[in-house]
Parts: sequence; C-alpha cells; structure tokens
Amino acid sequence: MDVLGCIILCIMSPISIFVGIIIKMKPTFVISKILFVVCALLIGSCQPVGENISNTPSPTCSDNQASLDQINGEEIQEDSNVDLLSEKIPHGLKLEFWHPWAGETAEMVEELVDNFNQENAWSITINSISHADTDVFVEDLTEAFLNKEQIPDLIVSTSQSLRTWYSEGYPIKEMDLFIRLDSEGSTEVALPEIFPAFWNIDVLDEKRLGVPAYQSGQFLFYNQTWGNELGFEDFPGTIDAFSEQACAAAKSNLYDTIAENNGTGGWIFNSESLSLLSWLRVFGGGDLINSRSQPIFTQPENINAFTFLYDLYMDDCAWTGRISEPYSYFSNRMAIFYSGQMEDIIKQINFDDDSENNDTWMLVPYPSAFGKPIVMVKGLSYAITTENEGRSIAAWEFIKWMLAPENQALFVEKTGTFPLSAEVIERMDVEAEIYPVWKDSLQYLPYAQAEPSYKAWYVIKKVLEDVGWQLTQYTMRSEDIQTILSDAEVIIRMLE
Repeated sequence: MDVLGCIILCIMSPISIFVGIIIKMKPTFVISKILFVVCALLIGSCQPVGENISNTPSPTCSDNQASLDQINGEEIQEDSNVDLLSEKIPHGLKLEFWHPWAGETAEMVEELVDNFNQENAWSITINSISHADTDVFVEDLTEAFLNKEQIPDLIVSTSQSLRTWYSEGYPIKEMDLFIRLDSEGSTEVALPEIFPAFWNIDVLDEKRLGVPAYQSGQFLFYNQTWGNELGFEDFPGTIDAFSEQACAAAKSNLYDTIAENNGTGGWIFNSESLSLLSWLRVFGGGDLINSRSQPIFTQPENINAFTFLYDLYMDDCAWTGRISEPYSYFSNRMAIFYSGQMEDIIKQINFDDDSENNDTWMLVPYPSAFGKPIVMVKGLSYAITTENEGRSIAAWEFIKWMLAPENQALFVEKTGTFPLSAEVIERMDVEAEIYPVWKDSLQYLPYAQAEPSYKAWYVIKKVLEDVGWQLTQYTMRSEDIQTILSDAEVIIRMLE
C-alpha cells in the first residue's frame, strides 16, 4: 500500500490550565531545575496570562530586539496588491537564531545555516546559537523576556512553550499572513505542503504561532531475529502478545548458560513521559486533564495501564539497567524491546556496526487494546520573535529555506525523524544506512498522535515520570497505584 496515500489527520486538541510547584522524590538539583523552568514559564509576564487570547497581545518587550542594525518598519499590510514580500527585505541584515540542538545535530544545522548565508539573494547573515537542550533553551529565553534583555529574531522551541510565551504577551509573531501571502503567490518560494498531523500542532485559537521544524515518533525497537528464534512469526500487535514475547525473552535469558544476563531479556522499563503516555493510550487513557482543566490521573484506564507495567516489571519481563542508554543491551540480546525515538535508529545502527551484531530489528508501534496502534510524536517548531517588518520577512525566508525538501531531506537523513512533507521522502538517499528501517516506519504516520501542548504539560510530564519511577521501587505494591495517582493529582492542583 502506498504510504503517502494513507496519511490521515491525528492531532490532539490543545487545552490550557494553571499549574504549580511539583515535589518529586528525586535529587534536589533535579527538583531545582524543574522548578526554575516551570516558574520561568508560568510566573511573570509582560501582561496578565489569559486562557483564551482573542486579540493579538500588545507586547511590551519589543524594544529589546537584538541587533545593532535593526531598522524601523511598519506592520505588514494585508493589501491584495502588495509587492513580493521578499522585496521588503533590506540588504545585508544580520539575524540571531536560537535553538536547543546540540552535538551532531547542531553541527548539521550550522552547515545548513552557512549554506543559506552564502546562497540567499539578500546577503542575510544568520547567527545560530545553540542552547544545549530544550530545558536550557526555554530557561534562557524566558529569562531574557523577563529581564528585558537582548532577544533573538527567530527561534526553534516546543509548541507548548510558544503557546505559553504568546499567552503571556511575549513577542511570538503570528504567521498567518505569511502563509496567506505564500498561497496567493506574493512570495517567490512557498512553504512545502506539510502533513496535516504536524501542520496543526502550532495553532492556538486559530492563530499560527509556529511551523514544524521536525517531528519524531516514539516507537518500540523490536529484535525480529530473536523473536523468530523464540517461535514468534511477527511483532506483537496486542498487549497480550507483547507480554508473551517479553516474558519469553526473559525466560530464555534466565535458562541459558550465561549467568550475567539473568533478569534481562524483556522490555527495558522506561519511565520517560512519552513512553508512559504511549502506554496510557494503549489502554484507552492518557487524557490527563479534563474539560475543566482538572487533573484526572485516577481514570480506570490509567490505573489499568500502570498496573500492567507494574506486573510486567514484577514478573521480570521488564527490567532496568545500570546504563541509561539501551543500545548495548539491545545489541547483546539483553532486551527484545526498548522504547525509543526515531533519532535512536542511527545510534542503534552505529552500535550494531561496532559490535558486529547482525540481528534484524524494526520499529513497531505500541500495541493496542482497541486495534489502533499507538505512535506518539514530539518535536520542535520555528517561530519568529522580531516584530520589525523587514527582519520578520527575512526570518520567514530563512524558515522556508530550512524546510525546503532538499534541506529537510538532509536533516532527516542525519536524524532519522519523520519527513514533514511528501517531497522530502522523494529526495531521501535510498542508499543511506538508515533508509530501510526509516522507510518501514512511515507506514505508521497515519497513527501519529501529537505530544500535548497545553501549558501544564511540562509539569504534568514530570509528575508522570515520577509515577513511573515509583513503580520500580522495592516498596511498591499494586494496591498503592491508585493512591500514588491521587497524590499526583493533588500535586498538580497545588497552585491552581
């Protein structure tokens, strides 16, 4: 079946709630970092926070825009006879671009930025600045907003953070006019047609705050070769089949001649938020706030999901390792499954090459009790933070250039993430080592469900991860699960 022909809309509706401090049973420095970022996002703003923003906010931070050569400009006029938008870009602008990428991804982005700087017709120079990771980035930019410091012209961040900053009156520029003028031919280069499942993520109250930069799926990595040797013809499509294969692998390791792998073999227990949310969705839960913005962790479906994970762990069909990364365990048949993002494809391939592992493995969706596989996706989006006309149009041209199919194809080849448009698939290097596994994963695009983007998600996911962590503690009992989930609701309500 043609993968592109079956792409469907799967997107969760944004909901906003007030949230407060969380108290986690983890080291103090972790608590401090969580609290700092939460407080940075949710306390203090240029204008009062509102749940529904009906009008464009009137920012008071715009006088802090970065650049010595900033020009004054009037707002872009919605005139049907407007000249090409690109003709409003002054020659030789220097723009500052903040992002949270690090390591090889940051190096690849820097290469793309250098190419744009050399190729663009306006002699625009983009200065890209890495901020280590998403938490650090959000912390740094929020602090710059609050302290009225120098801010960048454009950014890459989470949809949740864009919504929060916009609601608080910080300069997150609405992009609807750019999109409309593109569609009317008022620009020389138009934005590619992005898949609806990703395109709808950055819309708040019918206002577009960003455009997707990348989206990565959360999958189960499955050792198909080992599964076949254990007598299973296919990957597990149901909860019972998953348990059966995980327990069979654990039993195989327990009764082989290698003592060091006893207690391993099944699924590597993962308490990261997107993995746990996937399991909640498997059981029909995962809606962690209701229509009145109240936390609802104690829904029966959520209790069933956590009970399943607890039982799986207590039966030794799931286990936790001393090494945080799963690649060596998976390559050495100490796990038949692990939960991971699409970026892990390249890392797993590299580890297998180094260890000369020849097993065949694949990405499979989380099984489902209702016949619909679960694939949660998360990512980052481009946004414009300058309100100057010429600079914002220049930033828009850079965003479109980064999302051009040939540049997106390079990004996907280096990261292993989902393509944002059909044109990207056509430009992928079929000889790339990741291509077979990556292409096979595209069949699950119709099942993509976006990570929550409401303001409270940052707090809720930290509480969710703490609940998952508690499931693996020796003091844990099955009857404690509902109490722990009730406590989680109390924590989230504390400063409501």
